[in-house]
Amino acid sequence: MDREANSQPRPEKHLNSVLLLYDKPLYRDWAFWTTVGVAGMTALAMGTSRDPTATSLPRWLDTLLAVIIFAILFGVVPAWIRLLVRRSREHRPRPSDQQQPADSHDAAASDSQQWQQRPLTGLRRQRSIRSTSQPDSPPTAAASLRSEESARTPAEPPSPATAPLRWARMDADGFERLLFDLLRSSPEYRNVQWLMHTQAADRGRDLSMDRVLHDSAGGTHSERVIVQAKHWQKKSVNMPTVAETVAAVKLWEGPVIRILIIATSGHFSADAVRWAEQHNNSGTAPFIELWPASKLEALLAAKPGLAAAHGLRPR
Repeated sequence: MDREANSQPRPEKHLNSVLLLYDKPLYRDWAFWTTVGVAGMTALAMGTSRDPTATSLPRWLDTLLAVIIFAILFGVVPAWIRLLVRRSREHRPRPSDQQQPADSHDAAASDSQQWQQRPLTGLRRQRSIRSTSQPDSPPTAAASLRSEESARTPAEPPSPATAPLRWARMDADGFERLLFDLLRSSPEYRNVQWLMHTQAADRGRDLSMDRVLHDSAGGTHSERVIVQAKHWQKKSVNMPTVAETVAAVKLWEGPVIRILIIATSGHFSADAVRWAEQHNNSGTAPFIELWPASKLEALLAAKPGLAAAHGLRPR
């Protein structure tokens, strides 16, 4: 890479920065200051002179023309001559540039030879190691029989943990029972209670429990959690349903409900998700957690026996 970069000609950007009328920065260029000095001296001499002008032009116009002419003659013209000299020097061929392509070509050829030799040497080493470690033996009849059996074996079906759940086989009572068993088997939930009948007017409550939280200092505290089950397959849980559940939970007596979980075997509408996010951002209790069917499937994937016991997966 270094040889190729050195063999390439210098970029045009560098040449353009060198071959300019005035060098950059301008305050270091003597030609620029010569032009400025000649213009300033001409303007000062013409502006302070009291002699009448030989032309009929106004003094300010005569002064401006004199400044332009003297600046071009004694400032721009010398800088232009210097630019021509620099360009002639830049276009001259250099001995180092003529020899550099041949050197780079030889170096590239030597590198290619080395890379061609490396795979051969590595292959020879592998062959020597195989010959010294284990002699080549012909395949036995048992090995060929195993390969034929593996080729004939059909592909294995997907595991029960990744198969979709059969929500249609479950009713509302079975869905609440599934949530009860799932939460009761989780170590972070305690005092899990199935409060009322499935069809009762429970005012937004189906399951009640305490969620135990552990902090890094070794302390623990619990929060009261209410679960509302919605076994809805043909429609999504919409925003009015979520809002009514939150309003009903606020009417409960006893300890303050910190978490409200709305679990469904289907999906939530976009308005319901947006409303729950706005409610949580406001900081008003209770905090809403939406558990769609995808979250329940992820939780039950770690407990395939529980899903099979409720008939959601084949045993």
